[in-house]
Amino acid sequence: MNLVLNASGTRLSSIELAAEANKPYTRARFTPEDFSGNKNRLMGTHCNCRGNGVFKLLPESDPDVQASGKRYMQCSFCGCWSHL
Repeated sequence: MNLVLNASGTRLSSIELAAEANKPYTRARFTPEDFSGNKNRLMGTHCNCRGNGVFKLLPESDPDVQASGKRYMQCSFCGCWSHL
């Protein structure tokens, strides 16, 4: 399954993923359950690695994050972009 790493290369937990996904919003939209279990938002094809991507989040200050209001991430293997 796809993974999301923090700046130091450690895998983010479902609690951390929800917190990161919610940062651009004034009101929380995501819960840890959105990033765990059968409805995990990271399941599926987010890049060319077919569900086996390893992603790093763009910082909140990135212009693309600022403009879209979504936490974008880039796969370390294939370079494709997606969002939480």
